[in-house]
Amino acid sequence: MQCVNDTEMFDKVEGLNDREEMLDHLRFLIRYEEEILDDEIFYSKSEFYDELFDTIIMIADNLKEE
Repeated sequence: MQCVNDTEMFDKVEGLNDREEMLDHLRFLIRYEEEILDDEIFYSKSEFYDELFDTIIMIADNLKEE
């Protein structure tokens, strides 16, 4: 079994938390897409799709780094 120091373990946990937060945000955007677009309180239609695309890219970049 490989021993990791405290900072390496913290970095891994922090990375998992970041990924989980990004996935939660992506779930939110997809789950409430209709309501978000109907209300246009949070985002306009173009802003919504920009946010959706940016979130997907952030997740992909995060996975690529690992």
